[in-house]
Amino acid sequence: MAQQQPVQPTEQDIQNRYRQMQAECQQYVNKISEMEQERNEHRLVIKTLKPLDSNRIAHRMIQGVLVERTVGEVLPVLENMEKNLCQGIEVLGNTLNEKDKAAKAFKEEHGIRTEEEARQLERQQRGEA
Repeated sequence: MAQQQPVQPTEQDIQNRYRQMQAECQQYVNKISEMEQERNEHRLVIKTLKPLDSNRIAHRMIQGVLVERTVGEVLPVLENMEKNLCQGIEVLGNTLNEKDKAAKAFKEEHGIRTEEEARQLERQQRGEA
């Protein structure tokens, strides 16, 4: 039996894989941005509620339903949610860094250049010639 040789990826396959890696990184950036916005909103509400009396009535939206609670009940929940958002942002940021490093390594390994990089190289070669 003849051994099958590993199939070499075509240039198009390499470009598609690199674009996919870039798209993944962009998805992480978008999610981090969304979570940062949510965290900032939580911080604003926490800052507003902290000086208030803990027995004061506060309204909170939970899955589309407005519920009545006290500041003392709502504040710890919001602080916990803000803490969880911070942790999630950190985890996603670390994952983004890993994915970005992998994409850069793939780019270097396969000699991929963006249009801007190709134009820069062309200008440099014209200037040196």
